Amino acid sequence: AAAASGVPHAALVVDTGSSVATYCVALGASSISGIALVQKAGQQFGMTYRLGFGGQAVHMLTGVGGPSGADCLNAQAQYWGYWPGGDARGWTVS
Repeated sequence: AAAASGVPHAALVVDTGSSVATYCVALGASSISGIALVQKAGQQFGMTYRLGFGGQAVHMLTGVGGPSGADCLNAQAQYWGYWPGGDARGWTVS
């Protein structure tokens, strides 16, 4: 149904290791950043997230992630991976 609407969409898959959530997010443009995709999933589906590192890093998705605070990368070695895909290169880490 999303593809038939004529509006650009992207799939967002959040795999926490114990569960997988999938979202078909309306983009509003032909291309957006990963952070913008997370924000749109929050707006459109109520997906919970928190940003850190000046809004440049995702430190919590769907209730899983790092501590609260301005620098979510300082307190832990765990992080969310960002794997864009969908073109001839397939999935690549970013």
